Amino acid sequence: MIVFENKDNEGDVPYLNWLKNNPEGFVLQTSKKLDPEYMNLHSAKCKMISKPTNSTKPSPFTAEGFIKICSMNPSELFEYSRNHGRAHRPKISRCCARFIDPSVSELPYGTNSERDTSPNLSLHELSKRAIFSGQSSPTKELSPVTRFSRSNDVLTYAKAVADGVCSLCGRNTELDPMQFLDCHHIVFLRNGGADTRENVVAVCPNCHRKLHIAPDLETVENLTLLAKTRAEKLDKLR
Repeated sequence: MIVFENKDNEGDVPYLNWLKNNPEGFVLQTSKKLDPEYMNLHSAKCKMISKPTNSTKPSPFTAEGFIKICSMNPSELFEYSRNHGRAHRPKISRCCARFIDPSVSELPYGTNSERDTSPNLSLHELSKRAIFSGQSSPTKELSPVTRFSRSNDVLTYAKAVADGVCSLCGRNTELDPMQFLDCHHIVFLRNGGADTRENVVAVCPNCHRKLHIAPDLETVENLTLLAKTRAEKLDKLR
């Protein structure tokens, strides 16, 4: 993670170079006063934080009251906003929708469920809304999808070494016929993660969902250590 705030009057050049060299990265925009109410998450490709609009000043991105915090891992930026007083996750811009579930935008920290827009409605009212908004023939939305090839051997290994136990919450799924394990890449493949033993763990569906909606740096580090330790132990037994 790196912070661009034009301290030495270097202008926007270092920041724009980072965007150019890290097109798959993420940018947290906030004010130089680190206002916790103004923290927005963008993709490095977003034009709002890379293309000047009406400003005539030489460094509109880092010299006009703004700073940019950049990272390849959005969980680091979540953690940064939390450490600087924000009670809710940053507002997630549309440019990030294909990377991060928009439903986590502005959720309180510590919440792992999707945003409930109608928490106080009765079941009857919710049913009425569902009848109104439901579609008997849902419309299709076409979008480009990039899929990564994955090794079945790595996935099989991750489930075998977990031995039926979720690597995050510790639940023994073998004791519950309704439960099972998913394989999860600790560092997402789209963020440069490897498809190897050291980056794949088996987790229950609830934890898998949580890891994709609201991953935090501590959890990522703990799972990385767990996967690495398991692999090293097996290697010593050869």
